[in-house]
Amino acid sequence: MQAKSTRVIVLLMLVVLGTAWLFTSLLGKRFSSGSDYPAYSTLRSDPLGAKALYQSLSRLPELQVSRNFREFRKLETQGKTALLLLNVSPLDWKRAGALETEELRHFAARGGRLIVCLGASAEGLERLHDDAQERREEREKKEEQDAGKEKSAKDDNAKDKKKEEEEKEESKPASEVFGMTLSAKPFVLTKQGGKPLHWFEANPVLEEKALPLWYGGAALDMTQANASQWRVVATVNTDPVIAERKIGQGSIILLTDSYFASNEALWKEPAPEFLAWLIGDSGQIIFDETHLGTRLQDGIMSLVYRFRLQGLFVGALLVFLLFVWQSGSSLIPQQNQKPATEVVSGQGAVAGMMSLLRRGVPRKKLLSAGLDAWQKGKVTKNAATEMRLQAAYAVVDEAAARPLKRDMLKALYQQISGILHPSASSKTKVTTPEQH
Repeated sequence: MQAKSTRVIVLLMLVVLGTAWLFTSLLGKRFSSGSDYPAYSTLRSDPLGAKALYQSLSRLPELQVSRNFREFRKLETQGKTALLLLNVSPLDWKRAGALETEELRHFAARGGRLIVCLGASAEGLERLHDDAQERREEREKKEEQDAGKEKSAKDDNAKDKKKEEEEKEESKPASEVFGMTLSAKPFVLTKQGGKPLHWFEANPVLEEKALPLWYGGAALDMTQANASQWRVVATVNTDPVIAERKIGQGSIILLTDSYFASNEALWKEPAPEFLAWLIGDSGQIIFDETHLGTRLQDGIMSLVYRFRLQGLFVGALLVFLLFVWQSGSSLIPQQNQKPATEVVSGQGAVAGMMSLLRRGVPRKKLLSAGLDAWQKGKVTKNAATEMRLQAAYAVVDEAAARPLKRDMLKALYQQISGILHPSASSKTKVTTPEQH
């Protein structure tokens, strides 16, 4: 029985381990291509990803390349560091709370090189007006709904609204923090497929033929206020598309295109000199994934990987499986023990025999059944014994022809015993009421 339970537990353990292995294999195959990650993610290996750029820079011994999955305030930087934000939506650039603008500004002020590459499509710019209109309509609708509520509810809503406004003031949009707005431009392709990029001023390090084609549909709005803070680096049709600004000990570079960093661009239109100029003399490069929606939440498994506790986790799992196994079957070899004598609780032997006879033998056949049992148990048989048996059966047959009562059975039993054992009955002195 215990061997059977042990086999069941072992089989259950194998099924659990096989299911876990199959599940991890399927997840690995699904995420190996990176198609589940957003566009321009360094974890994506298809044409829309930026994994080729990440791996290419990682192979350079003088560079330390990594990905960021946590908040910007948790960045660990060493020396000169470049932080790349690829495919930032123009809508997120203008919307409050979309980017951690204060943390980004502190990063640049401490000496970092912040590189912000906007999305290649002008869809975000086209949605700016629609988004503002939708928010205005939602605010008006909410005010109308609040007007029909009680005064206490109005006060609570007013407090919540005031709190949201304060939080909004604390988290300002990137366009306001860095002092740069965007404007949509007509997207006209050239024969090469993109728009030619030109230096705004002569660059003694990099020639214009090393610049990539530009596919962005937005331009930087260089107003008089912006011109005093920003320096135009490159233009497309006299429209500024790359600008740089000094912030503290570092700088920020804003680009209106991200296509040059994609896997497809590195295959079809590589521009390694431009990428080298963009990174500058930074010894550490960090590709941010949080603004694309890929964040790492601090949980049990993240702590396990951070502190390298995989061995402890596997050991605890094995101990748990051994505990389950031990619960079903003892790990100590069992000694051969004699089975305990079976004890049946209840009536005694005589009482049990009487109860069995009452349930299994009718009253009329009780004497004949007893006589049959006595005949089978008789060892020595002779002519005298046979004659006594015939006489006893004659008494039984005669008694079976009439109804019997309990006191008559006792008298018949004594009569049959006298026939079968005449010597014992002669020695027995029977007393009657007349003799007393």
